[in-house]
Amino acid sequence: MMENMNRTAKVILGAAAVYLALFLTAAPFDYPFSEFLTSHANVWLVTFGARLGPLPATMISGYCILALGSLREKWRLYRVAAIAIIAAGAFNVLKPDLSSMLDIGFLIVLWALMFFLVRQVPVPGNTSRNEHILQYSVLVILISNTVVQFMKLLWGRPRFYALKLYDLAFVPWHRIAGFAMRPDAFRSFPSGHTVTAASMFLLVFLPVLYPERFHSRTKLWILCGIYTALIASTRIMAGMHFLTDVLAGCAVFLLTMLVVTFVFRKLGIDIWSESAEEETKSNEQPENKSTGMDEGKIRNG
Repeated sequence: MMENMNRTAKVILGAAAVYLALFLTAAPFDYPFSEFLTSHANVWLVTFGARLGPLPATMISGYCILALGSLREKWRLYRVAAIAIIAAGAFNVLKPDLSSMLDIGFLIVLWALMFFLVRQVPVPGNTSRNEHILQYSVLVILISNTVVQFMKLLWGRPRFYALKLYDLAFVPWHRIAGFAMRPDAFRSFPSGHTVTAASMFLLVFLPVLYPERFHSRTKLWILCGIYTALIASTRIMAGMHFLTDVLAGCAVFLLTMLVVTFVFRKLGIDIWSESAEEETKSNEQPENKSTGMDEGKIRNG
């Protein structure tokens, strides 16, 4: 066990060192990299990143809350929270003018579709380990997004487009302006879209939640990394961020995963170990394991 933990610690430290080296190496190229990508921007990619970048955080947190409600037999209470989160996600996708009835109609339709899709995902087996994974996912998304919004206000870094708009000089990532409420044009560091896109990394728990359907974590890590990098590059194309902004956004999410993992282990909860075995709760109903979110309503009677 100690050998396995030491090897894991070495991998984490090694990955962190490589990431830090990449960040410091990329920092001097912040401005020219943004200048290059904005001059070669693809309007479809930019729109995709702006509208769909935050979607993983919305859908994953919405699903986790609904699944927790089903496992805890508090379907109605948790469903209200999920409805609010998914509605906010639908709003971010469309960014509608609420004075237009047509836009409001599209918003309602999209929200209903997103909620329907989330409800179709089967509820995982009713074990304490699965419940802890769902709680872990919600906490990581909530904490990482809160940290990024706080850092935006603390750094006050002008976005790339704001430099020309307001005739400003380039501001490096390490220069902190101090905490203050600022316009969106001065909330570049770190990237909020990137931290929400990085929520995709929580899909690495699929082999634990659904062992009969998913078997390889490595492929999921690669897939999630590609998606996060794609969204990050579109934000630079849009002139909204610099390279260090998006690298920092992803780093905040991954560090949050590490910190929450450490806290869980201090509490005696290990959600990563492949050999961990969980006792099935006494109230588990095997026939309802993969019937979808509606099983919560069945339990509620």
